[in-house]
Amino acid sequence: MSADKVIPPQTKERPPTLTTLPNEILEQIVKRVNATKDHYSLSLVSRVCYRTVTPHLWRVLAPTYLKTLSIIVNNVGKKGPLLSFNSLFDCVKEIDLSKALIYDTEPSTVFEKLILQCHNLEALDMTNCLWLKDEHTTPLINCTKLKRVNFHGCAALKGYKLPLLTQSLLKLEWLSLAFCDHLEELEPVFEDCRAPLKHIDLSGVHDLDDMNRAVRLLFTRCVNTLEEFRVMFNGKLDASGFAILADKTPPIKRFTLSHCTQIQDDTLYALHPIAPQLEVITLSQMDQVTSQAIVDFIRKAHNLQRLDLSAMDLMTDEGIDEILHTCINIQHLTLNGSRTKYTDTTLYSVAAHLPRLKHFGMIYNEQITLEAVKVLVGSCGQLEELRLTGCKNLKGGWLTRLVTTFEEDGDLFFKGREEVRRISGADGVL
Repeated sequence: MSADKVIPPQTKERPPTLTTLPNEILEQIVKRVNATKDHYSLSLVSRVCYRTVTPHLWRVLAPTYLKTLSIIVNNVGKKGPLLSFNSLFDCVKEIDLSKALIYDTEPSTVFEKLILQCHNLEALDMTNCLWLKDEHTTPLINCTKLKRVNFHGCAALKGYKLPLLTQSLLKLEWLSLAFCDHLEELEPVFEDCRAPLKHIDLSGVHDLDDMNRAVRLLFTRCVNTLEEFRVMFNGKLDASGFAILADKTPPIKRFTLSHCTQIQDDTLYALHPIAPQLEVITLSQMDQVTSQAIVDFIRKAHNLQRLDLSAMDLMTDEGIDEILHTCINIQHLTLNGSRTKYTDTTLYSVAAHLPRLKHFGMIYNEQITLEAVKVLVGSCGQLEELRLTGCKNLKGGWLTRLVTTFEEDGDLFFKGREEVRRISGADGVL
């Protein structure tokens, strides 16, 4: 009789859990969790989850009250159960103080202490921090990984320390000095600039005599990197600031000039060297620029995808038609504030030349009719957003009843392809 075979007991494999997953997979899971409260809940599952999730929780510091930040900063050095505050500050990649209210604290002291701890900081948003002064920005030179700095509305800055930042921060790509209206000089900021700036916003810096020299220096120093240039509300910038573009042509893709009172035709002709590479153009509220100068400039922008010509008083229907005949890839078109300048002819031009149009705005126009709007919608099959606020010929009747986003001021705003298509009667409404 043969011996009985001994069958070993079978062990049932347990399904993997968060605590048994490889760190690489757990890291990928955490990256796909967006809500902060979910990050916090996940960090409470286990020690492994805590160590994996905590760096994501600390990646962005965006307190509502600076007192909260003060409490955090004053606890530097105290040990937590698994990670010290010192190591947590190394996790911080972005600081956003744009929504922080000053409450029972000295903001500048807290800010300087914080910056000295965040060695891996990559982005800083100080929008409307009116307490920020030049001496408070000095510690930023130690943030060697800093790529993005937003000083928008920091009205106390005079600019004394800004040259130090543009010389020292060798990874700085994005800089906004918009509405820092107490800056005394701008030229030194770019004179020895070593930062590879890609985005610059100089809006609202309107009374500096060295504005044109500063712009020429910017184009010279960032000739290989600058991709976006933005100036609004300026009374000094003119053609001389762009004259250097004939020799120094940075790879600018997005360009904005708005409410610049000294801009005339010669400025737009000076901009011709950068036109072929532009993807976004905003020219608005400049009443000395003629239609022909605008046409000659924009027709060279064969890659144009977004165009805003709001409140350009000398622009005409014929000029728009010439532009659209060449720039057929435009997906966003804004012609706000035109009142009587544009008629149905412009809408028919848009319908004929822009089949890829997704967003169109023409607020406060007194000429266009419902029939032209229907032709536009019927021809632009990809249209997703249509804003016609203040177009009094369109108010009332069945069109108003179609609007699902209807505000008290009579805002005719259609959002979503299905809602827009209802105007043309495509679904039997008419």
